[in-house]
Amino acid sequence: MNRWKCQVCGFVHEGDEPPEFCPICDARQEEFELIEESLVAQPSADVSRVVIIGNGAAGIEAARAVRKQLEMAEIFLFSREPYPFYSRLFLTSYLAGQKNREELFVYPDSWYEEHQIRQFLGQEVTEIIPEERKILTQDDVCRYDRLILCLGASAFRPPLVGEEKDGVFTLRSLDDADRILEYLPGCSRVAVIGGGVLGLEIAAAFAKRGLETHVFELSRRLMPRQLDESGSAVVQRLVEERGIVVHLHADVVEIEGGPRVEGVRLRSGERIPVDLVVLSVGIWPEVSLAEEAGLQVKKGIVVNDYLQTSDPAIYAAGDAVEHRGRIYGLWLPSVEQGRIAGINAGGQSREYKGSVVSTVLKVLDLELSSLGQFQATRPGEEEVIWKSEDGRAYRKLVHADGRLLGGIFIGDNRMAVAAEMLMKRGTVLPESDLQQLKAGDWNVLDVKRRKLG
Repeated sequence: MNRWKCQVCGFVHEGDEPPEFCPICDARQEEFELIEESLVAQPSADVSRVVIIGNGAAGIEAARAVRKQLEMAEIFLFSREPYPFYSRLFLTSYLAGQKNREELFVYPDSWYEEHQIRQFLGQEVTEIIPEERKILTQDDVCRYDRLILCLGASAFRPPLVGEEKDGVFTLRSLDDADRILEYLPGCSRVAVIGGGVLGLEIAAAFAKRGLETHVFELSRRLMPRQLDESGSAVVQRLVEERGIVVHLHADVVEIEGGPRVEGVRLRSGERIPVDLVVLSVGIWPEVSLAEEAGLQVKKGIVVNDYLQTSDPAIYAAGDAVEHRGRIYGLWLPSVEQGRIAGINAGGQSREYKGSVVSTVLKVLDLELSSLGQFQATRPGEEEVIWKSEDGRAYRKLVHADGRLLGGIFIGDNRMAVAAEMLMKRGTVLPESDLQQLKAGDWNVLDVKRRKLG
């Protein structure tokens, strides 16, 4: 049976053909790549039970990888949330009314039974005792041979005056989305603090519901971590065309009102009346459980290139992990880390060499991808740029002697998928291909991708 990997979110589909749409991110069929599967079942005498804490993207991928090679091992999956694995990438579509609640859940109950993955939902792990190889929950004790920590992250709440008022939310979980939807009736004006990817997706969801929507970004451009000035200007234009009011270089210092939100006040003194506020200003890795267990923790849970923590029987993956000094906090790296942590916990030895950072924005009904390094910063690096005449599409590649380092694609994710594949494979574009790009023929990327298979 063929295996197809979604180039946007990392989901792997098994079948003769890729699905029409990805069940996790809605990527199209052409955004899947046929992959070779090298995992072979290898019984391990010293691993009869693998315990995974966290059933998000990293946790579920770790479970899949463990089961792929350890056919007889017990797999216990603990989650503080009372739900099986669901797509967090669809939460804003759920807010917008484009997805119903049932569509968020990726696998039916039968899938967990078929893969013999025992779920402990709504079971928060309260303590890890490494020297005894066991974990404690509020109700029970569970031993392990290998432990994989996929603890995730929580939404950061800045210390704003008034942030405790009714009507102030963050969006990180399904429960968060449900609380926002429960509060939404009667609201006509909303504010999103943070103009990054998630902030814009949340704003787009509100705009689709016909609400007066404001986005406040402290930086001088939207998505400052993913876009250059030109790309950000294109996105701002497209965002504003959807009726969203963008406030740049806007420092919100207070959320005003009585017990309920009535408005926001900027440092400039300007006041904007709103009925609901969503904070989207970053994440905070969940490391306390690991820290209390005596594992090495800096900003995140420190792991080596095999995703082992300072205890060799404990692995970690996902938003709480710090690898080579870096915390990714993104879906695709979490999937990649989860898979490798599961492979290694199962007895193999697979290196994690870092992830190509990619960002895809789709809720706004515009196709936007930011890959790797999106600006030239060193001698020898060059940028190739193309803009459409109407100013609604933008492409940019950064390369060094033909080796792709990153880029920005607004208006055509097909090109972005091709560029990302070439980047991951280390393909070097010859001068003739670079000249075609500079002449405006960007189809050369897709042609090159297809030749590589």
